[in-house]
Amino acid sequence: MRRTVALWLAGLLVVVGLVAARSVVAQAPVAGGTLTFAAGADPDSLDPQNTQSNPGEQVNRMMYENLVRFNTKMQIEPALAESWTQSPDGLV
Repeated sequence: MRRTVALWLAGLLVVVGLVAARSVVAQAPVAGGTLTFAAGADPDSLDPQNTQSNPGEQVNRMMYENLVRFNTKMQIEPALAESWTQSPDGLV
């Protein structure tokens, strides 16, 4: 008897969990509004040239796009830059 009740409760919890998860996923994104970002500390600067902390880097990555970025193989690929050239001496 206890085993049957336990199985019914477990099944009910699974169904409720699936319904709850589906309702969260089904929400459509809305343009505009406010982004709330929870950070462990405040950024030291919103100027990407002056920040020296991890929270500052996190916020700046969400606010600004770089010219280039690293891919998953740590190779440079274009972000905003469409192309670039290197000088013959390799310094610029």
